[in-house]
Amino acid sequence: MACITKRRDRWVLDFYDQTGKRRRQTLPKGTTKTAAKQELRAIEEQISRRVFFPAKKMPLFSVVAREWIEYKRPGLRSTTWAVYEGHIRKSGLHADKRIKAKNPRECGDSGIIL
Repeated sequence: MACITKRRDRWVLDFYDQTGKRRRQTLPKGTTKTAAKQELRAIEEQISRRVFFPAKKMPLFSVVAREWIEYKRPGLRSTTWAVYEGHIRKSGLHADKRIKAKNPRECGDSGIIL
């Protein structure tokens, strides 16, 4: 059972994820109770579909990109690898941003939003 409480002028969502672990999420100051309820409904929907993944556990894009390029390196020519590395470096995608996936199980090209 999930609940919403107000602590120190902020709304706190208290719920259990699909594995039974208790989670608490504090919303930013100025969030309304209606917005907090909508956020809790969205989280409960993710939990019911068993695709909830805490935001702090999402990896940084720079880490994923570096791991991917190193994984691909043995099968690539050196020029292709250099081009891939250049794309990542020059495009600004190396910034430390968390990956926000619609469905963490499907982190394909269409599932990743920065």
